[in-house]
Amino acid sequence: MNRVPQSPWLERFAVFASVAAAVFGLAHGLSPMPGLTERLRDDAFYEFAWAANLASGYGPSVSDGVATSGVQILWSLLLVPFAWVGGAACLPIVAPWFGLVLHFGASLLWLLRGTDRVAALCVSLCWLGNPLLVRECQNGQETALACFLLVWLWQSRHATGRRFWLIAALCVLARTDLFAIVFSLALWRHRQRPLFALRWPLAL
Repeated sequence: MNRVPQSPWLERFAVFASVAAAVFGLAHGLSPMPGLTERLRDDAFYEFAWAANLASGYGPSVSDGVATSGVQILWSLLLVPFAWVGGAACLPIVAPWFGLVLHFGASLLWLLRGTDRVAALCVSLCWLGNPLLVRECQNGQETALACFLLVWLWQSRHATGRRFWLIAALCVLARTDLFAIVFSLALWRHRQRPLFALRWPLAL
């Protein structure tokens, strides 16, 4: 099949519109001082307390002496080094900006892993400026991490089994409800042998 020639003017317009969308989305969605009243979620402080207690040597707990696993484990573990260095008080400040870094990282994945240069740039910019993603990446929770890993998983859907399942495991550790997406991609990868696809998801 012959490829339909692309108009250079159409490509320039698509890039211009994507840049405008990124600038507009960041300008209206990004909070320079994310706080509890307009950005951080209440549940984020549950994970902050868990990470701070683990960093202080009190174990994986929220209340003193009571171990709990009621957190999204990968995000909470990533917060532990920040709590160890800067104390518990730094987490409400660090977490929203760490989430923003992960949001930029997901946008960069779309840019670097795309096969069509212009299309990859447009997708990257539209992802970067999506107002909902910009707001949610600063909520102090695992949203940005889960989005970053999902983008990575999608782009690795044709990768070798070991690499794919490593990223899939990270996705489930980031958010347990991503298991459904992992399971769906596993079925797609092994659509000729669907029973084989059940082995690793059930192990996760």
